[in-house]
Amino acid sequence: MRNQVPSTPVRNGPARVGRHVPRSGAPPVATTLPPAECRAGRALLSWSLHDLAALSGFPVTTLDDFEEGRRPLSLSAQVALQRVFRRALSKTDRSTDPRA
Repeated sequence: MRNQVPSTPVRNGPARVGRHVPRSGAPPVATTLPPAECRAGRALLSWSLHDLAALSGFPVTTLDDFEEGRRPLSLSAQVALQRVFRRALSKTDRSTDPRA
């Protein structure tokens, strides 16, 4: 009898869209960031494209192309932008909370 290595199924089809759970135990983050939400997040925080670029490390042209629908961003880039927004929003929440 031979030792058989279990085969790993090959996934065919579109990439899975769902939730990314970081190993650190942090809450899961959505794995897609629509361009309109990126624009809305900047508006909520009164940020320009240059502000977001400085905080995220992405070029202004990349962010502008993404928001205008001319260029998709990788999943990791979307997650990175979400983290920038979450970090800024959590600081905003703490600064307006009288208990903080």
